[in-house]
Amino acid sequence: MENENWKNIRVPRVSSIEKCVAEFDITQLDVPSGRFRIRIYENTNGKFMGFTNLKIKNLFDGYPEGGVGNGNSITEALEDTIKNFMENLSENRILNDSDFIFVNYNEF
Repeated sequence: MENENWKNIRVPRVSSIEKCVAEFDITQLDVPSGRFRIRIYENTNGKFMGFTNLKIKNLFDGYPEGGVGNGNSITEALEDTIKNFMENLSENRILNDSDFIFVNYNEF
């Protein structure tokens, strides 16, 4: 199948190739602007990974951490990513807008 040929590309010194296969807008009123975005990537093994464009500074050192998720399908990765983000959001602390960082659209 032509759409799957990218999984067979092998180039010296290139360790992996991932394809952005889906993008979702999530409405969540507890975050600045009330929404964030999730991108789902597929690797050459057919596994899917999701990443949020909104990160929350952690309590330990203030490092921004986004939601991440994995799955055997786009839907599984999306659900896992949303759940991971929501767990980070509900870490028994009060968050304000300065605790959030939006990643530039071209960088996530």
